[in-house]
Amino acid sequence: MESNHGIQPARRIRKNNQTHPVTVSVVSAVYVDSYTIRVTFSDRTERDIDFTRPFAKLKGYYAQYREPALFRSFIIDGGNLVWGADWDVIFPLWSLYTGSIAR
Repeated sequence: MESNHGIQPARRIRKNNQTHPVTVSVVSAVYVDSYTIRVTFSDRTERDIDFTRPFAKLKGYYAQYREPALFRSFIIDGGNLVWGADWDVIFPLWSLYTGSIAR
């Protein structure tokens, strides 16, 4: 279930003997090097994400974002890490949060 402020995945965390949905959004992103971006989430989790594999899979028009200058042109919009004014490239927040995007 998506909202303007992040995601509410099916996963839940257990705290104080209660189960709560996990809601996260991207609050900061900094280019590190090559295809790696340091992403900070709303719960203060920080993760260096290597986008080499997912960007290698981009085809056609979207392949232009493999160019270093365009790769570095990412923005945070609506709590999402995106490339392009029309969100040409975007990945599921939960995949970014768990680091599974790079596997």
